[in-house]
Amino acid sequence: MEAKIFCFGLTCLLFLNLTCAPMPKPLPPGISEIYGTVEDNESGSKLPKVKARLRGYEATTFTDDTGNFSFKDLAAGQYTIDFNLSYYFPVTIRQINIGYGEHYKLDVRLKSISEGSDSLLDVKSGQGSPKFHAETTIIPQGTKVVPVEPSADFSPIESDHQRQIPEIKAATHNDNEEYPFYLDYLQRFKDIKDVYHRNFEDRLILRIVDDSDRPLFNVPFRIFSTGGDEEWKSLTYSNGENIIYPYILFSKAATDLLSVEIDYQNYRLQKEMKISHDRITVIKIPQAVRTAEISVDILFILDTTGSMGDEIQQLQDNIYSIFTRIHNQYKFLPLRFGLILYRDRGDKYLVQKFDFTESIEEFQIYLDRVESGGGGDNPEDIQIALKESLQSLSWSANNLKIAFLVADAPPHLDYDQTYTYLDAAKEANQRAIKLYTIGASGLDIAAEYVFRQIAVLSYGEFIFLTYGEKGESDGTDTGKVSHHTGDNYESHNLDDLVVNIVKKEISYQLPEEQIARKVVEPVIQEGHLKIRLDNLWVQIVKSLQESFDQEPVVVMAPIAAQAHELKELADYLYQTSMISLISTYRMKLVERDRLDQILTEKGLSLAGLIAEENYQELMQLLKSNIIFLGDLGYAGMDPVIFMRAVRTDTGQLLAAARIRL
Repeated sequence: MEAKIFCFGLTCLLFLNLTCAPMPKPLPPGISEIYGTVEDNESGSKLPKVKARLRGYEATTFTDDTGNFSFKDLAAGQYTIDFNLSYYFPVTIRQINIGYGEHYKLDVRLKSISEGSDSLLDVKSGQGSPKFHAETTIIPQGTKVVPVEPSADFSPIESDHQRQIPEIKAATHNDNEEYPFYLDYLQRFKDIKDVYHRNFEDRLILRIVDDSDRPLFNVPFRIFSTGGDEEWKSLTYSNGENIIYPYILFSKAATDLLSVEIDYQNYRLQKEMKISHDRITVIKIPQAVRTAEISVDILFILDTTGSMGDEIQQLQDNIYSIFTRIHNQYKFLPLRFGLILYRDRGDKYLVQKFDFTESIEEFQIYLDRVESGGGGDNPEDIQIALKESLQSLSWSANNLKIAFLVADAPPHLDYDQTYTYLDAAKEANQRAIKLYTIGASGLDIAAEYVFRQIAVLSYGEFIFLTYGEKGESDGTDTGKVSHHTGDNYESHNLDDLVVNIVKKEISYQLPEEQIARKVVEPVIQEGHLKIRLDNLWVQIVKSLQESFDQEPVVVMAPIAAQAHELKELADYLYQTSMISLISTYRMKLVERDRLDQILTEKGLSLAGLIAEENYQELMQLLKSNIIFLGDLGYAGMDPVIFMRAVRTDTGQLLAAARIRL
């Protein structure tokens, strides 16, 4: 039990703790965040220089001139924050629970001493919810502390954050990253109705970089057939890449051998490229000048029929937070938001649009007017919405371009429209617009199929809402979303996913010193890393099964870290991979000790053999069929592992996979 003395002066409220308080400890590292704004309870004005302290830790900050505060790089867990400012009663917020990678918004109101109610408030949050209630109010009377009932007319939390709005959880799936499984998915649902079936077999990935291997954005390129006919022209996305599905994008039957032509900054190049299951063609442009200034266009395409009320409400409640979290990290970077609303034929309206604006206040006002209504049958007119999204808004040719389609129903394919959802995805690819499709509650299998096609062709991702289920869902249960993406996914708040996607796209084009790298702690994030590593090895092993009738003998080379701070993570991934290859995939693995012994006897090094690609000598020494070669580096803000399986007798690349950690 602690005794406290409350001393009132003209300018401060002083706490003297008569017991020995525990020493504050350093914060454990992480990637979560608690942020928000502190305001005056009566006037609503933003309060600068408010002291915010994470109780029990060596972490203190002050609000800036606009009342904003932030605690970044937090580990998942439960926190208590004390807020103090002269002439104001202090407030303590308890039981703030944040998960891994989450960003927790906390807006606080402080009550002035002059408001006439001498009260000290202690506020407790509801479990997993942004709703708070007053737990204890204390009135100081000299040195005596008397508890009283909470004041009915005062809450230290902004009213907008007291509403009990259910959090929307979602997971993301990248079919381009897990390409072999996407082909399996297409085969599994080859007879599904009300979709356009296309051949996604074979693809080519083009990556264009500068002298330092940094990705070049918005580089125009053209692809020609062996006969010299132009088959496709497009631009690179922010990661310096684009992905080409020849049987869909080309007007004619694709040949195995093509050529790509680049004319960029007075540099012209023509290079042969081969269509392959997993081939990446890398082109380096010497002395290329990267874009000095970038801006971002972000479009939301909303199904506003009657069943979409919850999703619309969530966007209305979170759009300012989404803007603030991006803007606070990249203050120098202009953001523009646009909106397309759509329903179906016969409804109050078919399509409404709000063109791009840099004013988040203007965008918020327009968004707040949006209501759900209409609909009735399951399909909606997505195709007209996509056409308007791409052709009627003022997209900037030089900006990063991202669109989020949020819907719970498939498109009408019975309207005899000449511009289809596939045409929209192809146009997005040509203009380097990434389409992220978000499946809301009630999404059926046909809609999932369509949404994943759109995302794959435009180099985006499929996002699906989750409701606590494990594994896959066919969307037939009330409120569930169809997703056949395996069970290796993690759920996060939907607004967090949107923010992280935008930050990821921006980070590809930032100078190294401005990139906030994601810190991956092997011990703390063991579960997350296992999921990602499992995805990697399942892809590799699936491809190898087509090459060997019997269990191959394999060599696992140490994973090469491309940055010093990734060394510990690379070692962890190497050790974990060795265990998986033996226990899960039953491969005959040449043990590391045996490997080192043989190489020492021969006066060789594994690094030397790999660098010189003397795979046949390696096969003879170790009696191995395959060597696994892994690299761990960065793609923008995220660590990425790239793994290759090479046949030692021929040097043939048998399998490759790239997974973002």
